[in-house]
Amino acid sequence: MISYNWGHQKELIKVRDVLKERGYSVWMDIDEMTGAVTEAMAKAVEESYIILICMSQKYKDSANCKAEAEYAFNLKKKIIPLKMENAYIPDGWLGFVVGVRPFIDFSGKYPFEAKVLDLLDEIAKLYEAEDTKPVAVPIKS
Repeated sequence: MISYNWGHQKELIKVRDVLKERGYSVWMDIDEMTGAVTEAMAKAVEESYIILICMSQKYKDSANCKAEAEYAFNLKKKIIPLKMENAYIPDGWLGFVVGVRPFIDFSGKYPFEAKVLDLLDEIAKLYEAEDTKPVAVPIKS
């Protein structure tokens, strides 16, 4: 799922397209929003394994973005923060949600292609970590 403010929609459509080309299922509101907005947002968060939180001041100021991010945090979803503004530093509720997670800089400071590769690497790491979690084996006494 891509959780973002519409001010960055153009760049994030490109991110979505790359992820889909690589075989990932990606929820983005412009593709999949049907019915009641909050219900659709909640369902998207619930059904997503990873949430891309696209940080900016407008994101932080948006009630819908806050609801999505906090719901993802409360459900303990995997969160990858994307920095969408060069000088933006998350604080307040958004700083709390993203915590000390490393972000991927999509502010335009670095080439888009390089940052997409960083994002793909981070997504792969999260899936690999899930696949390699130890399984509890009952001990016979």
